[in-house]
Amino acid sequence: MADDMSRIIESGDAAEPLPLVEFLHRALATTAIEDVWALHVDQMAAYGFDRLLYASSRLGPVKGVPRPAESLVLSTLPPDYLRDFVDGGLYLVAPMVWWAVENTGARPFARTVEQGRCAPLSPCEQRLQSLEQRFGIDAGYTISFPHTSCRARGCIGLYAPPDCTQDEVDDIWHRHGKELSVMNTVVHTHLTTLPSRAPAALTCRQREVLEWVAWGLTTQEIASKIGLTAATVEKHLRLAREALGVETTTQAVLHAAIHNHLFPSRG
Repeated sequence: MADDMSRIIESGDAAEPLPLVEFLHRALATTAIEDVWALHVDQMAAYGFDRLLYASSRLGPVKGVPRPAESLVLSTLPPDYLRDFVDGGLYLVAPMVWWAVENTGARPFARTVEQGRCAPLSPCEQRLQSLEQRFGIDAGYTISFPHTSCRARGCIGLYAPPDCTQDEVDDIWHRHGKELSVMNTVVHTHLTTLPSRAPAALTCRQREVLEWVAWGLTTQEIASKIGLTAATVEKHLRLAREALGVETTTQAVLHAAIHNHLFPSRG
């Protein structure tokens, strides 16, 4: 098994993993989602997990799986797989996804899939099984992160190469599971502090008026504060609601705050 471990970690072009403290230092010093993700992808590949699928949401349903539209989804899986799994809705029948919604911690793929497929497969489950076979989704681990609220969800799938067995992955986890759990949890926590992608970018003025609403000012008070007419303030609020895809200003403030678009760091 030690030889298998060396084969997994040293295969391909993956570099040696960064020491834990150095990796965490670099991750926490990074201030863009894309850069944090790129660093994390390289680090996980060095441990033998060459494909990742991360999803998190802070506005999901109280129960159930958040929709991709209300989530941050990052992945290195092939676009064809993501088209069927994410856009095609097959995630809704994935045992690993439902395990992550209802639990926290880490769990190997094989055990979760076996537990979730004791009954005859539905047509959607058969499509999912075929998709996983086509892309070699056989071995790996799911990490479900602690929920910070009843609407917050976050998990990541760490996928091993197609020629890797679950026994080999379990050996990786036995040796490095604590470090992997810490690194993934810290990266997830850091990602939730960074501005996420909105359906459309708020302008500086739209963000400004939403920030004043968050402070409790009325439209007239905001107009006086920033030297505009009340009608112009209302226009900016309407455009902010449209950009965020919501109906009320209260919803706009909530969505913008949840996705860290209000009161950005000036550093």
